[in-house]
Amino acid sequence: NRPEFNTMMEVLRAGDTLVVHEFDRLGRNKKLTLKVLQDLKNKGVRLVALNLPTTQMQTDDNLMLETINNIVIELYTMMAQQEIETREKRQREGIDQALDKGVKFGRTAIDYPDEWETIYNMVKNKEITSVRAMGMLGLKKTTYFKLKKQYEEQIKNK
Repeated sequence: NRPEFNTMMEVLRAGDTLVVHEFDRLGRNKKLTLKVLQDLKNKGVRLVALNLPTTQMQTDDNLMLETINNIVIELYTMMAQQEIETREKRQREGIDQALDKGVKFGRTAIDYPDEWETIYNMVKNKEITSVRAMGMLGLKKTTYFKLKKQYEEQIKNK
């Protein structure tokens, strides 16, 4: 979801020139990048990549240079896709190794404060409000209501 990118694609017209640092910024993977490149070509938008000097040359009448650019662009997108896949593979391997070592991901479980039952019962008996209970327990609103819901489920399932 790239609203600014989508807006840019809508306003580009034939004869415009789009300058990017690298082609892999055009899409999340090779397929998307090639689709954007084709869309730009269909619109008649010239694309210049700062990391690819041959794209900075005018290719209007030079079929050979345009063909070379197309081959190089294909190569760049293939390399970018390979880099994405390699990064994802290494990330997965690292996560698997961490899991094997017993590393726990995500937020740590929240323990009930020591006075939880007493203060919970006071709220339930309408002796104090939930806001007052949050202050007494030193809990934020979301944490308090999460614990309350969890506690009530435990009571219900007993």
